[in-house]
Amino acid sequence: MKRAKICALIGSVFTTLIAVLMMFAFIRFIVNWEVKDLEVTLSIAGHSGIFLLKLFALLLVIVMSIMIVNWIAFIRMDRPTGGIWQFYQLIIGSFYILVSLVDLHVMVVTLPLGLCFVLSFVLARMDSV
Repeated sequence: MKRAKICALIGSVFTTLIAVLMMFAFIRFIVNWEVKDLEVTLSIAGHSGIFLLKLFALLLVIVMSIMIVNWIAFIRMDRPTGGIWQFYQLIIGSFYILVSLVDLHVMVVTLPLGLCFVLSFVLARMDSV
């Protein structure tokens, strides 16, 4: 396996791990929906539970979609039309690097992920020359 494909594999595996952990968090949120502490916390913060549930579900759909497209890009990056998927990896890696500037906790997860995808693009271009 080429170095570029290994970097893309690492990035895709970590994206899948994030998506699975987020799915478990979503299930836990639904299970704890009836807990009184959650209602009190949400009312103090000024949010309704339904709004938060919809927002969390939307975020889960977005993360799952990114995960699926990352695996498609990993599978198709060696094919003749792989340049498009390599460019996608550059875009998603740049996006992850920009997102990592939000917070220190976010940076710990998204900066290595972004670097994996950008490095995958760079290594793929170096191998093709």
